[in-house]
Amino acid sequence: MISNNSETYLILGIGTDIGKTFVIEKLLQKYPHAKAIKPIATGFSVEDLTSDTMKILKALQNNNYDFEREKNHFKINLAQENYFQLISPFVFAKPTSPNLVADISYSKLLDFCFSQINFAKKNNFNLFIESAGGVMTPINNQKTFLDLAKDLKVKIILVSSNYLGAISHTLTAIESLIKNNQTIDFLIINDELYNPQKITNTHQNNCLTPQANLKINSNQNPLINSFNNYPNLTFEEISSSIKNFYNDLQIISLKSNNFLI
Repeated sequence: MISNNSETYLILGIGTDIGKTFVIEKLLQKYPHAKAIKPIATGFSVEDLTSDTMKILKALQNNNYDFEREKNHFKINLAQENYFQLISPFVFAKPTSPNLVADISYSKLLDFCFSQINFAKKNNFNLFIESAGGVMTPINNQKTFLDLAKDLKVKIILVSSNYLGAISHTLTAIESLIKNNQTIDFLIINDELYNPQKITNTHQNNCLTPQANLKINSNQNPLINSFNNYPNLTFEEISSSIKNFYNDLQIISLKSNNFLI
């Protein structure tokens, strides 16, 4: 799957919570000398070891990634408990779209990404860059992650999933990339993702309406009950549907033993 030891890949998703970090964890298992970054992370807490940034940090630590070498290269003084800043320099506590929490400097974001790309090339290892949210998630009120893809000019891995609706979302993401002259090197279907449209009874009974703090009784709400009837799509259903429109696209199942070629 990854042939060049110094190649950089931008990991984009068709939406949020789609499994991009999970894909990166898998890639780091296969390529232990690689580094991964997620420059922008919302919903972040250093105490939350399940956050995307901390999962990437843990994976790098498991691979004995040399943070000291990186610190010396960039001439920065950083305590070990703050190594997450070498992965996610733009972190925000509120779990929302980046443009809604800060006016992120796009030029500083580019500087960080290019510095990491150049460092990876110099030291001959792969770099995986994870976006926040989907292809068209706004970074600020002027730029999206599509713009980042255009400016970085690196290889692209698009991550999709198997929920009902994923075909449309995937085709939309592919179309937006291709119409902006971006080549997708791999489309990975995260068919290990839970079905986000299947709401458990616990969640149903504790769900709050946007208008008022009123519990919804699932027995009286046929719309909520209907969510339970939505099946996950199979990899074959998704891949064949995508291939009807983009036959040359390389599509890989996350469940497949061939994922890490």
